Amino acid sequence: MYLIINIIGLFVFLGVAFLFSRDRKNIQWASIATLVVLNLILAWFFVYFPAGTLFVKKAAEGISWVIDAAFTGIGFAFHSFTAPKQLDMAVAALFPILLVVPLFDILMYLRILPWIMRGIGWVLAKITRQPKFEAFFGIEMMFLGNTEALAVSSEQLKRMKETRVLTLAMMSMSSVSGAIVGAYVTMIPGELVLTAIPLNIVNAMIVASILNPVKVEVDEDVIYDLRANEARQPFFSFLGDSVLNAGKLVLIIIAFVISFVALA
Repeated sequence: MYLIINIIGLFVFLGVAFLFSRDRKNIQWASIATLVVLNLILAWFFVYFPAGTLFVKKAAEGISWVIDAAFTGIGFAFHSFTAPKQLDMAVAALFPILLVVPLFDILMYLRILPWIMRGIGWVLAKITRQPKFEAFFGIEMMFLGNTEALAVSSEQLKRMKETRVLTLAMMSMSSVSGAIVGAYVTMIPGELVLTAIPLNIVNAMIVASILNPVKVEVDEDVIYDLRANEARQPFFSFLGDSVLNAGKLVLIIIAFVISFVALA
């Protein structure tokens, strides 16, 4: 019964997207079918295949280790905040952002994360026959989140057609930042969060490809490496800015939560 419901849900999902498509004649159904199959394979791999479940489990343990490290720093500065068994929401979910954001930024600074994202994006583009940058942007969102991915790719976006930018805008609505993912892991089992992220990105590509199909010419299907020759900021200056940005993010979220709950 559950299988039948899921199959019906899949066709309803695709049907609604088709209904609101801006150019139904140019939908690349072969690419859509590949993405759907890829999504099903990923779901099976992460949920039922031993290697997949082990990978997700280890990744969740890694995130838990990062969160524990964050609480070490929090406890050093505010021991009374971490002493109670029932932590405040801000402490449990938001303060770890002060470590997660700089950690992601360090991986970006060392060119480790961009290298990983480009590799996965290249493979995804080859498998799904999606334009290179759209595939790469999906991987960027998976690692960085929507706001950060748009910021990192701002110069690339300026060189793209408006229709492609619209596709990326649609895709960007499906993700959250890595810092927020870290917050989710403190409230929801990490295995569920990490399983949902890649599936969500593939689903975003499916929906965007149906709602806004765009034909990309060969000469347009490029990824500009616009930061390769830029002079990098000194590491500790860069790290200081990253920590300050993380602190601003925490304060902004706390302010919104307090205001909205009070107004409600």
